[in-house]
Amino acid sequence: MWWIALALVLLSLVYVRPKLVWAVLGCALILLSAVLIHNRQQGALRAGVVVEAAYAPALCPRERPLKVSISNRSEAVLERVAFTLQAAMPGYSTVITPYTYRQNTSEKILRPGESYADCYSLPLLTSDPTAEYSLDALEWSVEVHRTTFQ
Repeated sequence: MWWIALALVLLSLVYVRPKLVWAVLGCALILLSAVLIHNRQQGALRAGVVVEAAYAPALCPRERPLKVSISNRSEAVLERVAFTLQAAMPGYSTVITPYTYRQNTSEKILRPGESYADCYSLPLLTSDPTAEYSLDALEWSVEVHRTTFQ
């Protein structure tokens, strides 16, 4: 309903001040174009950030057995990555780490082409008391939420 009122206001302004309406519409079009271009560029940069997780008790301390590798394949300097660790049973798509409120962050600055690895603690697994999981058999993945570039 609000869009009808807005259309009526714009139509009445066309008769009262046509140059003003065209100037406002032109500015809005320029602003919208700038936002779309910025979002496309950020999407391309984000696609260049690869984050992988693996259960690696031989490489990581016992309290943090997940090795997370971050590679910056974009053309900009990566300042921060926010992500969630996820696990699924082999051959299944259901995520057994439903507690995705816990977000991990890496603030390691990576120049284009650089990589970094660190160890993280296990996320909480599903609360099913009958479920038995072998941590080395689970398929680990990472969901990237945010990336920040210089």
